[in-house]
Amino acid sequence: MKNWLCWLLAIILTLTLSIYQRKTGPTNPRRVTIALNGDSYQLKLPRTGLRADKVVRLAGVPSTTDAQLHYRRYPTSDGYTTVDFSWKDDAWQASLPVQPVAGKLQYYITVDGTDYCADDPPVIRFRNDVPAGILIPHILFMFAAMLFAVYTLLRVITRKQYSTWLIITTATLFVGGFVLGPLVQHAAFGPWWTGFPFGTDLTDNKTLVSFLLFVAAVATLKWKYNKWVVCLAVLLMMIIFSIPHSLHGSEYDYSAQGEPRPMAILICHCGSTFPTVSPMCSKILTIRAGSACISTARTISSGRCIAAAARWAGRHRWTVCGTGVMTV
Repeated sequence: MKNWLCWLLAIILTLTLSIYQRKTGPTNPRRVTIALNGDSYQLKLPRTGLRADKVVRLAGVPSTTDAQLHYRRYPTSDGYTTVDFSWKDDAWQASLPVQPVAGKLQYYITVDGTDYCADDPPVIRFRNDVPAGILIPHILFMFAAMLFAVYTLLRVITRKQYSTWLIITTATLFVGGFVLGPLVQHAAFGPWWTGFPFGTDLTDNKTLVSFLLFVAAVATLKWKYNKWVVCLAVLLMMIIFSIPHSLHGSEYDYSAQGEPRPMAILICHCGSTFPTVSPMCSKILTIRAGSACISTARTISSGRCIAAAARWAGRHRWTVCGTGVMTV
């Protein structure tokens, strides 16, 4: 088999696995079809949110419709809270309240008296925003690791020298999964690693298993049956990485943490009046909860102080219920 054909097959197979993983993952919006007066409407119910209330939109549904949103914390036995959708920006909209980092809400909707997804409610998980400078390299390295692994397998099958590409695959997987992966995990949820032996995060654990298999393949390069070890490592990697991303990922434990602590964030800066954020954003973050007060001195770049404060709060398991800006 010609080299260019090996690369083409590797790219096609890697793209196929990546698309499958993306579409079946728990963060992909739930697609729901509702029927109204003989017409069908396709809706997307979100399953991931950042550190702010998440808006659920019933795009395309007529303004004469009556709709409600029902939600509760997950996993808990709480009763559902019901809010009405309101007509805004030419669409029905309702908000799911922001939760602590890794906190989840289970919800369903009612449209003209008919419940949708009540038997199998979608679950939305809240996280911090991950900087593109970390997330994009992580995605590229993990994609490259899969691509190189498939290419290595094809070289084994076609009886070509493969040891160099095996080592490249292992190194790429290490950087993507054990250098950039923990950085993404920390930025999004706080902990650096939630797989074995610290937790049961399926994404971390499947990366660990795959990496150990490739380490074994590299360690046995001089063994006469090494090609079978390589084939096993690549095939299991393909199976492992077809498991939806973020399945059984980080989850806020409401029972262990108790009720979320309400708070207000106050950003103090120079040169502006409420509620405008000054281009010269300053450096005092004050968080209040009852009689407690925590002040942290820090410098926050322009226009991002409230978001930065919310991320800080999320890492400390606080729920944002109000923000304010004032001049000093």
